[in-house]
Amino acid sequence: MAPVDAATSRNDDEDQGDAVGMAPVLDAADSSSASGANDGEHQHHHIVIDIDDDDDDDAEDSGSTTTGSDDAPCCVVCAEPLEHVAVGRCGHRTVCPLCAARIRYGPPQSRRCCICRTVCPTVVVTNTAAAAAIDAALFTSSSNLPDPVSGLDERLGEYWYCAVISAYFDDEQQYEAVAAFLKRPPPQQQQPPCPNVVAANLDEAPWQLPPGLSWRGHAAWFLVTVVFFALIGASLALVTMHGDRVARATKLAAVWALLAALAYILLLTLFHCFYRPQP
Repeated sequence: MAPVDAATSRNDDEDQGDAVGMAPVLDAADSSSASGANDGEHQHHHIVIDIDDDDDDDAEDSGSTTTGSDDAPCCVVCAEPLEHVAVGRCGHRTVCPLCAARIRYGPPQSRRCCICRTVCPTVVVTNTAAAAAIDAALFTSSSNLPDPVSGLDERLGEYWYCAVISAYFDDEQQYEAVAAFLKRPPPQQQQPPCPNVVAANLDEAPWQLPPGLSWRGHAAWFLVTVVFFALIGASLALVTMHGDRVARATKLAAVWALLAALAYILLLTLFHCFYRPQP
């Protein structure tokens, strides 16, 4: 049994030696695979950075400095399809000429962009294809946009200038359409009748005295009218009647004073019914 044990022990030693000899190989393979994975990750990140750099280079090569590159297929105000747009110094081109004129003309008047709220003293109205080439330099250089001389609507080189909204048009039809729109009177807002009587009375104008008189003035005129007609009634009673003239004069004066008071109140009420103060 000894030779068998020796052979067995020798085989075990060889297997152990082989295992020990293979250990560095396995470690090398594992380390190479791990380093390959790390290299792959670094290479992946490197590719992402290269893509961003390429995009930046393409943006620089294109030479576009317009901040509002988000073209919209329709107006952001009226949702109508865009054929012509109003472009300010911010570069956004998402509002049609009529909506831009309505916003810039008012009321309330606003010269801010509908997207970024940038103040745009002037705008250029052009078609959607040409609007992509407009940048901020167009509004900073006087050689690009001619300054209006008279401050009125006029033809300035290749543009039609609308002074009310400070807009330059490169298309005459768009200029005439906006000019005709601005000449229309603003629509009057009519409130529907209120079904609630209490609320309807609250909506009406408050009861006001005729202009030029206060409550004290009306009280004074009321007393003067009553006394005046009472004296007229008493005088007529003293002149025309016989007998107990004092009693008759007193009664007639009271009647005339009552009639004068009723007449004054009636006239004041009629005046209130037909008089409407100017807003």
